[in-house]
Amino acid sequence: TLLTVLPTDYQPEGCKPVSSTSQRLPSDCTIRLPNGAFDTYAEPRALETSEIAGIVDQFRNAACNARRAGFDGVEIHAGHGYLVDQFFKDGINDRTDEYGGSIPNRCRFTLEVVAAVAGEMGEARTAIRISPVIDHLGATDSDPVALGLHLISQLNKKKLAYLHMTEPRFNNKGATGLMDTADDCGVFRDAYNGVLMRSGGYTRES
Repeated sequence: TLLTVLPTDYQPEGCKPVSSTSQRLPSDCTIRLPNGAFDTYAEPRALETSEIAGIVDQFRNAACNARRAGFDGVEIHAGHGYLVDQFFKDGINDRTDEYGGSIPNRCRFTLEVVAAVAGEMGEARTAIRISPVIDHLGATDSDPVALGLHLISQLNKKKLAYLHMTEPRFNNKGATGLMDTADDCGVFRDAYNGVLMRSGGYTRES
C-alpha cells in the first residue's frame, strides 16, 4: 500500500491551516513533508471573525503554560509569514472585516496577541519579533515602513522586554541565500522607545 503524504499532514486531523486569507502561498514556496519530499503549501482557511478571539486565547494559554513551566519570558513570533504576520501584511491579508484593510485594522490581531501574552507573563517578560520589510514566503506589504511605524507607535504604549526585528537580507535559503540590500530596519530605531534587537544575515563586517 502506498502511503499518501499531504501538506495538511502537519495540521490537526489533516484540516486546512487557518490564516487571515484563503489564498494559497505562491507556487514557488514549498514545504518538506514527513516523507522528505517537497510540495506546495496547503490551501489555508480564512478565520471567521468570530473565531479570532479563540486564537488569541490560544496564545494566552501558551503563555500561561510557559509561565507555569518556569520560562523567564515569551517572544511572540509575529514575522516570517507565520499567522500573526499573515494578518499584519496586505500582501496576504485580504479581509474586509475589522481585521483587514487599513493599517490599524491589520495590526489589531497582533496587538490583541501582545495584550493576551503580556496579561499572563507581564509586559517586562513579553517580547515580539516582526519582519516588516522582509519578503519571506509571500509576506509582503505595499507600505512596510508605515505599517511598522504604526505598530511601533502602539507597542510604545507598553513596557515590553524588547522588540526584535529581522532584517530583509535574510531569506528562507539560509546562509547561502543572504541578499545585499540597501533596505534595513534602521528607519524604526528612533521610533521605538524601548530595547530594540535587529538580526538576520549579518556578516562580521556588517
